[in-house]
Amino acid sequence: MLEMGLALSGAALRGPSWSPAALFRGGANGFWLDPGRIAGVWQDAAGTVPATAAGQPVGLISDLSGMGHDFAQGTSAARPTLQQDAGGRHYLQLDGVDDWLSTPSFAWGSDAVTVIAALARNQSVNLEDLAGQSANPPGNAGTWVLAATYDASSNTVGFASRGSGGSAPGRASTTLPGSRVVITGQGKVGTDTAIIRRNGVQVGSSSVDQGSGEFGSYPIFIGARGGTMRFFNGALYGLLAINRLLTAEELILAEGWAAARGGVAA
Repeated sequence: MLEMGLALSGAALRGPSWSPAALFRGGANGFWLDPGRIAGVWQDAAGTVPATAAGQPVGLISDLSGMGHDFAQGTSAARPTLQQDAGGRHYLQLDGVDDWLSTPSFAWGSDAVTVIAALARNQSVNLEDLAGQSANPPGNAGTWVLAATYDASSNTVGFASRGSGGSAPGRASTTLPGSRVVITGQGKVGTDTAIIRRNGVQVGSSSVDQGSGEFGSYPIFIGARGGTMRFFNGALYGLLAINRLLTAEELILAEGWAAARGGVAA
């Protein structure tokens, strides 16, 4: 079940002192979700009933970045569940049918994004979005999206980003042997950057003209496109997104954090 060939340093995987909180110092925008910190996982959308055991619904998961972008689901039947794997790691289980979470709209504040996810897919043949801006990325201008199943092949994951001006999105995708993996997408409109990384290695890119301007003010959806289609069938162990391109050193640390969360072995 574990992916091979993870190009992350042993120090990054072992170092318990580093957390994604370091990325958000100094005013960067974005979010950081960790189901393993169950003190921030709630059964109801109001955040009044803690989720403490496997099998309980998740109506809200707190954003740990300090930015306040919590993800909620007000409909009981559409809530993912908190689960725990054989290694003791907690994760969100989404059923691929109707489960999703979202934030209210907020201004992204830049033309750049790095989004990193630790996930395990159930190899669905359906198209699936893991996380994305707006109800229709990449159809809307100024959006990014990380897709768990990117095209007609069930073995692809992908990332896309675009600015304004009617330009096509930059798209980068990769095949995905196995199911448990760390996937990173990086986009920057001003430099026409769209990159996909798998287990610490860049495996795809695009230089298509993405237009201009910043990413817009939209809600962020997890587990579905706009809460109506492309439902994700699988496990989400950790997710972070930030409104800049991380440095090479930061990528090693952040992807190492994600690998540890998902039990992806070096």
